[in-house]
Amino acid sequence: MVVVSLMVGSVFALMASLGFYALTNINAAQAVFVYLATGSMTTLLILARAAAMDFSDPTGDDVD
Repeated sequence: MVVVSLMVGSVFALMASLGFYALTNINAAQAVFVYLATGSMTTLLILARAAAMDFSDPTGDDVD
């Protein structure tokens, strides 16, 4: 799950940094900062959501 969240976070971060770089007049160093901030934030959100999931009943039938 950690590897998947890192991959998804980096893809979102790349899209965000390239979008900001293309649509605004930021320089390359600021685009790298947007990439790092967005990637880490997205990764932390995915990991927090995965930690909050309940895996005790994977089938969902509530039969013990």
